Amino acid sequence: LDETVSDKDKMVSVSGSIPGLESETFYELRAFVIYKGKTYYGKIVVFETSGREVNAEGFYEIWSREDMEWLADCASKGVTKGKKYKLMNDITDSVRTIIGTDAKPFEGQFYGDGHCVTVAINKPNEVNVGVFGVVSSEDKESILDLSVRGYVNGGTNAGAVCGSLKSKSAIVGCCNAATVRGTNAGGIVGTISDKNTEIKFCVNIGEISGTEKAGGIACWQGKIVSCLSSGYVHSGNFAYGIAGGGDARYCVSAGHVKGEAESMMIGPSKGSNMYDKQMYYGRSVSGGDSEKTFEEIQKWTHSDWASNSGYYPVPKLVKDNVIAKLAAVPVVFTEDGDLISSVSDSILLKDKCFGGESVAWSYDEATSALFEKGDDAT
Repeated sequence: LDETVSDKDKMVSVSGSIPGLESETFYELRAFVIYKGKTYYGKIVVFETSGREVNAEGFYEIWSREDMEWLADCASKGVTKGKKYKLMNDITDSVRTIIGTDAKPFEGQFYGDGHCVTVAINKPNEVNVGVFGVVSSEDKESILDLSVRGYVNGGTNAGAVCGSLKSKSAIVGCCNAATVRGTNAGGIVGTISDKNTEIKFCVNIGEISGTEKAGGIACWQGKIVSCLSSGYVHSGNFAYGIAGGGDARYCVSAGHVKGEAESMMIGPSKGSNMYDKQMYYGRSVSGGDSEKTFEEIQKWTHSDWASNSGYYPVPKLVKDNVIAKLAAVPVVFTEDGDLISSVSDSILLKDKCFGGESVAWSYDEATSALFEKGDDAT
């Protein structure tokens, strides 16, 4: 460098390539020059390496288990914010990875497009377990129209779709048929960590089991709107047909609920909710919500719900989803509100809404699980 030249003109231009960089990763680059024993530093430049290309609609396409693993890797690198991902087909090859953590949450949008992901997640000692571990997005539809089957076995905050929902995130139109187990377990979300988050138009038929708490839609808190749970919910302490608290409105609990300490639809709720009194086992039932028989619930109408005589109502947004159709099928074992525990034999149901195909309830010591035709229903 010519020391007689002013500082602003002392510039060095360098071109070349940097090998070994990972795709879709943020890097910081800072150039320096050593001249006459002195080191001259340039400005820090932040850049992101390129990776997959979006489609014409602006989505990154998800086709396989490997693509779900790629998305989990993207979340771990902190590069999902502002990006959109779309599930292009059902994934039957069981997904075992979790997308997003407390340190690196999923911050984008995921469109299930009506497709189903089969999961086999066994992380009993981990926090925030589900297809998505932690979602912290400000999009009004953070996770939309996704179905889940299989099983999720987690520690604290286990949910089929999401372990922990934060920020202003929203889960909309998602359906679960997976078994979920954990210390605190929810059919859709394990726990809702922010009052500005929302779950709406979701359905659960999966068995939800919590050693401490279990909820048909969420284990704890949050805003829950127009959701249905027909799954078996049970806990060593507290079992909730919908959730353990928060602002729940226009929800229906139609599944068997059994908590060793307490069975409730929702621990204090603010909206108009209903539960099928024939399906509650426990020592107490929330008096703040409407206790109904199936015959009364099937007649209920609301702008968010699709009603059909002879069935439980389902959220309109998911009325064509097979999991929602299964959730709508009533199982009225006895009349006049008698308990489910009076039935001890397996029952095969044939129902016109499945075009003559069969669904089955299996029964064992007051536990029940719903299967589609072709599944193991022994």
